[in-house]
Amino acid sequence: MDPTNKGPLHGLPVVDMTRLAAGKKLTYMLADFDAEVIKIERPGRGDDLRLFGEAESWWKVYARSKRSLSPDFKSREGPKILEKRILTAEILCETFVLGPWAGQYEATGNVPQRIGNSSDVAAARNLNPTKDCKHIAMSVSMQSMQSMWEKLAHAMGQPELISDARFVTSLSRIKNQAELDAIISKVMATGRLDGNLAYFESQGVIAGPISDIPDLIDHPFIRGRAVLQDFEAEGMRRQPMHHTFLRLSKTPCAVRAPAPKRG
Repeated sequence: MDPTNKGPLHGLPVVDMTRLAAGKKLTYMLADFDAEVIKIERPGRGDDLRLFGEAESWWKVYARSKRSLSPDFKSREGPKILEKRILTAEILCETFVLGPWAGQYEATGNVPQRIGNSSDVAAARNLNPTKDCKHIAMSVSMQSMQSMWEKLAHAMGQPELISDARFVTSLSRIKNQAELDAIISKVMATGRLDGNLAYFESQGVIAGPISDIPDLIDHPFIRGRAVLQDFEAEGMRRQPMHHTFLRLSKTPCAVRAPAPKRG
């Protein structure tokens, strides 16, 4: 860790009111860029992410290079302290809004349902198990990728699916995706992951592996880019974390400090 490094966002004040991992991924990237990120926590208990994993392992990754502030909102001064921080910040990050699904509901009246790894706007798009208990991801979705769907049908040895009324268009494939997924999964289950990937690549079909942690650690890209680095962490000698995402030459990003104690 290098606390003296000055990055491209040096000193930019950011108030972080995000919850769990998604929002904190954004703010820890801002901190890597040397923004001054203040994480707002609950008094006493602290941020919810502190409760994830053993030894606050998630917190130590997503709160690196940040500072902590725990104003008591039940007191008279607590809200004023937060208001002052927000008014002097350049960026406020929070995750209390409902997001695009709320917009979809307002526009259509449809309540989104749980659909796992498939999609309600595109098909074929899902994860499929292989013979060696691995998983392969495939997305030949959208009408604009009709040619990719046709390549997949040919690659599976079932070109008749192209003219099947259930799968002719993107909309019909979405409507009948359970049947389509069953067909694709049956094909994928006959081969091992590496064999499936090589075969579909040779047929011009986009597919990718779902990697587990050992796969990722040993992946040539991860090692070649030094994506994982060991950093200092409270209560641990070293902890592997993501290196900074961007590598800038004149204003390099850096991990400047371990995750803070509750402030």
